[in-house]
Amino acid sequence: LSQQSFTSLLSLIPNNGLTCLFVAASNGNERIVRQILPLLPEGYVNLACPYFHKPYKDITYVTPLWIAIEKGNLEAAKILLQHHADPNLADSLHGRTCLHEAAWYGNTEAIALLLSFNANPSVVE
Repeated sequence: LSQQSFTSLLSLIPNNGLTCLFVAASNGNERIVRQILPLLPEGYVNLACPYFHKPYKDITYVTPLWIAIEKGNLEAAKILLQHHADPNLADSLHGRTCLHEAAWYGNTEAIALLLSFNANPSVVE
């Protein structure tokens, strides 16, 4: 399998709409996140995927960084931020940013991490 073919496979979006990067970030698999990010097209790090958000019982679209923060996967989140993930992108349904999620769950480490990568604390949900 050539490098170009491998990269093309990684960027495919299956019928469920979840990308490889989203799944790896959601599961906290920072090794996979670190391996595939350099192979993906520019901007792919901010591609939103569908997510069933249990507290609201509905489907919203969120980025790999948003899901990593929501799940408490801080090492994966840090890797995504180092690859230019935008901490200020909000979910498609309620307008909640990564910082909103970190605050909702009381995750002070995530809040500090996001602020160190220029998350905007004045974004209103």
